[in-house]
Amino acid sequence: MGMQGEICWRRAGVRAGLGSYGENGLLITKEFGAAIRMSGLLTSGALEADSPLEEDICSHCMRCIEACPSGALSGGGNINRKLCGKVIFKYGFRFFQNLMKGVMRKQEPEIESILEGYELREMWQTFMTGNYYYCFNCQSQCPTALSDQE
Repeated sequence: MGMQGEICWRRAGVRAGLGSYGENGLLITKEFGAAIRMSGLLTSGALEADSPLEEDICSHCMRCIEACPSGALSGGGNINRKLCGKVIFKYGFRFFQNLMKGVMRKQEPEIESILEGYELREMWQTFMTGNYYYCFNCQSQCPTALSDQE
C-alpha cells in the first residue's frame, strides 16, 4: 500500500530520552546540540522503552533564532515554513529549472561561466548528498554543540 503515516523523529527522540526540544523546534542533545540526524529501524523485537528526560537540554539562549537568515524562527519551536523554505531549498528543483533556462539562452562564453560557477557546484553537492535542506545556521549556533568543539 506504499508509505503511510509519518514518523516525527524529533518527537520520537524527545520521548525516548535522547534530548529535549530547542527554541528552533529541533531535538537538542547533551552531546551534539542540534547537530544530529535521526533515522529509525522497524523491528518486531521486544524492546524496553526509555522515558523522556526530566531536564531541558536547551539553554534558551536564542542564538539559533538570531542566526536564522530568513527570520523563520520565533522561539518556542515555532517555524514559519514558508520563510524557511526560501532558504533551505535554495539549490533545489526550481534553481535547477532556472539554471537550465539560463544556459539555453546564453552564448558560449556565458555558458562556460555558468558551468564553472559556484551555484552549479552547490546544486551538484545538494543532489549528491540527497540533502535539499541547505541551511544549518540554527544548528551550528547551539552552544551545546559549540562547547564540544572548543
